[in-house]
Amino acid sequence: MNQNKRLILALAMSLAILFVFQEIYKPARTKALPAEHLQQTTYSVKQTEAGFNAILTEEKKVINKEVAGQEVILEGNGLRATLTNEGALINRIEVNDIAGDQLVNLVGTEEKKSKLFSLSIDSIPNSDSATYSVIDSNDSVEFTNTFDDIKVTKRYSVSKEREEILMRLTLSNMSSLTKNLTYSLGGPSEVQETEQVKGSNFIEAAIDINGDVFRKNGVKGQLSKEGIITWLAISSRYFAVILKPVDEMASFTLTQSKTESLSVSVRSKIIAIPPLQEVSYEYILYVCPMIEKKLKQYNMGIEKVIN
Repeated sequence: MNQNKRLILALAMSLAILFVFQEIYKPARTKALPAEHLQQTTYSVKQTEAGFNAILTEEKKVINKEVAGQEVILEGNGLRATLTNEGALINRIEVNDIAGDQLVNLVGTEEKKSKLFSLSIDSIPNSDSATYSVIDSNDSVEFTNTFDDIKVTKRYSVSKEREEILMRLTLSNMSSLTKNLTYSLGGPSEVQETEQVKGSNFIEAAIDINGDVFRKNGVKGQLSKEGIITWLAISSRYFAVILKPVDEMASFTLTQSKTESLSVSVRSKIIAIPPLQEVSYEYILYVCPMIEKKLKQYNMGIEKVIN
């Protein structure tokens, strides 16, 4: 009889211990996110490539992707860039004036906008003016559009320490066939003189090609040259806007007309993109005062923009 009581007591104590253990260590319940949250949130991405190694920690927001002409602002060290989803390009850059107390237009104006980083792909009509989807985060902006079998992604970010804008172009082949193409990218254009020298014209193009600097303060129509392009620039009296391709390019073109100021663009070599693969190209845009000591700090040879 006593033995049965002990058995019943031991069984009861075992069940009690098991119940307490389950209550303490049971897994936490998860709550499903609303569908709209899942659709609008893009999680943080770490870019490990040169110039794009920042970890984005804030949620990214898709904005007005079907409406042309929507603008996004990126602010960096002493500059503010206005980007548009119409062509996924920069149409205005403001910088601190030489006194350092206010922002002034350097590239483009409200009335006459630049087409900096406009992209023209030979096999794709209107790729430079199409409306792109936009993902806007705290420190970068990403534009995407798909043209037939080619997906184009342009990602912009600004440096918080130096006067530069980074642009990464990615071309993705969505088809089952190899795609061969070339593209042209708009460089500095609609560069403005500051108020201190209004009425005078110090605008000049300088291109480092085949190790030499080619200079022009104006052209009639267009002028193109082939060679190894290290950097391209349009400078004013006090500032230079310099485009530095990370990869080797095939040629440049200077353009000027009665209605458009001096501008420069760069052209790629022939690119072969395998099926379901992508290629990426990086560009650095320096927006600097024309001070040799400061330009030398970049260690890119861009101080040769000073004549």
